Amino acid sequence: AIIVGLLYGVEGKLSSVSFGLDTFTTWSQIEQKSLEYSWIFAMAYFMADMTGNPALWAVALLVTLFDIGIYFQEYFYRKLSGCSLYDAGDFEKRLKLLGAIRNTRVWLLIPFFVLEKWELGLWTIAFYTSITFFITQYSSFKNTRVLFSLDKTT
Repeated sequence: AIIVGLLYGVEGKLSSVSFGLDTFTTWSQIEQKSLEYSWIFAMAYFMADMTGNPALWAVALLVTLFDIGIYFQEYFYRKLSGCSLYDAGDFEKRLKLLGAIRNTRVWLLIPFFVLEKWELGLWTIAFYTSITFFITQYSSFKNTRVLFSLDKTT
């Protein structure tokens, strides 16, 4: 999962030369998200079996639902504005760099992998993804207000 996550992240950066999405790109994104969610649920399965803690399934579901929420916030902003939410300002560019996306979650998981603390790693990823969701929510609302001239302060 770690190697695949890193390779998919590099592929995404290299292939994002154009902003337009064709059918192949959309199916590729669905495939990538499905792969990402499958390894999160595989981790939950492995850890729940190992520790006997069925709550880890809920943690994996939480990561998945928050990540889908982040995707839809970005999607709706892109449809309303014609540009990416992450191009709306400096804060949003930093959010893209530090927010919970596949690459940052994989890098966050590496220390837990080394220390063999998988369960804590999954909980940390869930917390990190939920924080990113709420920050993205704030950014999306703030920039949508500016977009529709409801708030001229930013």
